[in-house]
Amino acid sequence: MLNEFVERVLVHEGVGRGKIRRQRVDIHLNFIGAFELPADFITPMEIEEQRQREKEQWENDRLISERTRERYERRKQEKREFTARLQAGLLTPEELEAHEQRKAHSRAWQKEWREKRKAIMPPNPPKPPKQPSKRSIIQAIVDRKNEGISLTPEETEIYAAYREKENTKARKRRERIKANTPPKLPKPKPPTKKERMHDIAHGLERGLLLQPKKPKHTPCIVKNATQHTQNGVIPKPQATPKGLLLQIFKNA
Repeated sequence: MLNEFVERVLVHEGVGRGKIRRQRVDIHLNFIGAFELPADFITPMEIEEQRQREKEQWENDRLISERTRERYERRKQEKREFTARLQAGLLTPEELEAHEQRKAHSRAWQKEWREKRKAIMPPNPPKPPKQPSKRSIIQAIVDRKNEGISLTPEETEIYAAYREKENTKARKRRERIKANTPPKLPKPKPPTKKERMHDIAHGLERGLLLQPKKPKHTPCIVKNATQHTQNGVIPKPQATPKGLLLQIFKNA
């Protein structure tokens, strides 16, 4: 009797494995076609099954995470011990050979990966030509000016602006140095010859005795240049009062 109401049955491919495997079956009835229950209609049995599946999934995820963590910590500890033994030189020849083989395999794999990535990636665009800097342009213009080469009007304007800038910097530097330097004391002005003669004449009028000034080169009069003392030094001649007065006026 049921076969009279069923038109056909469609069985879809299953999804998942084990307890979480699910497979859809579509039943097409006569006169009404495929009949599906509303999406919001869930039986208590389905709610319990869903809760049980979520609990089992959470437990499986927790176990997988713990095992992965334990495996990572174990491999990390083994690497620490191997590195310590390698640094201490306690590895056997077989272990050293295996270590070198692993390093060579790793280098070859990395090289192959870089080559594959380089083949997949598009080539880098060519770099644009490097533009000369403003400083290099100004230096070239200054060198041409120093060599006596004629400049274009644009280069002449650039050179004039450069010289104006350098002059401004030099002027500010001189002003800064001048502001930081303490002022110099005025030098004492030596008396003139006329003032010294006036002082000597005024002193003679008041009856003051003149003090002979020791000249830089004392004149000596030697009667006989071949006359020497026992020590080999020529004796100094005695100057007369007239000679002293003439020397004073001459030095004044």
